[in-house]
Amino acid sequence: MTSWIVLFTSITSLIGFFINVFVLYVVISRGKGIPRFVFSGLLLIAACWDLAIFLVMLRNDYPTEVLLYQNIVTYPILFFPAFIYHFSTAYIGEPRPKSTIALYAYCIGGVVVTLLFGGAPVDVYTYEWGTVARQNVGPLSASWLVAVLLAFGLSYWFLYRAWRRESSPVRRRHLAYVLVSLIVFGLAMIKVSVTLGVDAPLTLPLGMLLVDAFGALIGVAIVKDRLFDVTAILKKGTIYAGLGALIVFLFTVSEHLLVTYLADLVGGLSEYVPLVSVALVVAAFLPLKRRMERLVEGYFSSRKIVVQF
Repeated sequence: MTSWIVLFTSITSLIGFFINVFVLYVVISRGKGIPRFVFSGLLLIAACWDLAIFLVMLRNDYPTEVLLYQNIVTYPILFFPAFIYHFSTAYIGEPRPKSTIALYAYCIGGVVVTLLFGGAPVDVYTYEWGTVARQNVGPLSASWLVAVLLAFGLSYWFLYRAWRRESSPVRRRHLAYVLVSLIVFGLAMIKVSVTLGVDAPLTLPLGMLLVDAFGALIGVAIVKDRLFDVTAILKKGTIYAGLGALIVFLFTVSEHLLVTYLADLVGGLSEYVPLVSVALVVAAFLPLKRRMERLVEGYFSSRKIVVQF
């Protein structure tokens, strides 16, 4: 019988996957600049991790598959320290090329060592609540944990210092969102403990839930406070959603009016009524589109927040 730990973890990991994929799409749709590029990489790794954990929980009764999914996701996860540190320093406009390159070199070296000499999960272990692939505890995994703690700690400090110094209220809100979301993401790392042989089942669903919260916080910041300046995406979405609703409305109303008030005239030509409605919609499309664009542009121009990123 599937335990509630496995069930809850599978649900939260699947939700996290969809949240992170959505936020990733929004970020890369307006993607220019190093911070966006690096943050997209971080979101992609988080989404892959969510998907792998979902598959592990879904196929928990098949140890070979559990080992396979966790081994696959091990390699992108090794880049967490570099992506987190690189994004934080680039976002606040204080790049540190030497330390960033050193972290990337360390992560690439970790992948090479893992491929050549092992270091990925090597076997499966069945707890009372479920099965996970157990990490080979050694110098590589220990050094990775140290690198993660160092990258998170320095990132928190840099972001907090930038937040304290910032005078713009908008920029301060953005920095606060990024700082809090990365703190939540750092706390989510507790889920790794079960792969190191620690029988702490609650850490797994709690960690996945925190990853969900990370994606949700960034999503709220993007929509509510224009984080990453995605105003253009929101405007296009509003325009075409409004146009879609108007087109459906016009088609339905025109067809209804033709059938209701011109029944005698179109009685023998009823099959052409939808075509007439479509023609009316096509004729009205461009004027409606221009009008909708003016309305949406006017709304956003009075509320748009311009952010230097």
